[in-house]
Amino acid sequence: MRIFQGRFAVAIVALAWLCAGSFAAFAENVLVQGNKRVDSETIAAYFSGSDQASINKGVKDLYATGLFSSVKVSRVAGRVVISVTENNVINRVAFEGNSKVKTETLTAEVHSKSRGPYSQAMVDADIERIARDANNTEYGLAASVWTKDISIANKMAKRLRSGTVWINCHNVFDAALPFGGYKQSGWGREMGAEVLNNYTEVKAVTTAL
Repeated sequence: MRIFQGRFAVAIVALAWLCAGSFAAFAENVLVQGNKRVDSETIAAYFSGSDQASINKGVKDLYATGLFSSVKVSRVAGRVVISVTENNVINRVAFEGNSKVKTETLTAEVHSKSRGPYSQAMVDADIERIARDANNTEYGLAASVWTKDISIANKMAKRLRSGTVWINCHNVFDAALPFGGYKQSGWGREMGAEVLNNYTEVKAVTTAL
């Protein structure tokens, strides 16, 4: 039984070595042309062999990425030549982590954007629209803004009806910072100097002199 196990293990290792060697040999005989943004190694990796079934699957999978408008495979002097034409605009977007915003909504937002330089008027209009959509809720405890432009971040933070706004971070707290919400997210503030307002009363004293 031990001998069988040993021979079986050797057979598995030998098979893996042959497969790896076979793929490496295939990769050396692959020529990718026409690509400008996507590197050749990535394109070649979609093809597992030179047989027709592997070629058809590779072509199909490349089209499925949405990165290419044309994929053609030919054989020249014993080499597999993959000729591609990349799309001018990447038309396939995948969203992850959106539990509250529907994918259809995000997709429509991406597709609605222009594909050219943005004027300041367009940026300002976007800021107003995004802030309006973000404030379209009865709650306003905390929000986060992510952008490379700190000017846009500050403009957005000013417009958001939220008790806390984080810029390029999230869930950052400090005892010196007041924490509380707008609208239905609560009244008053915890932490910071503002927390003392919860334990004090204002008295007005008027004296005639």
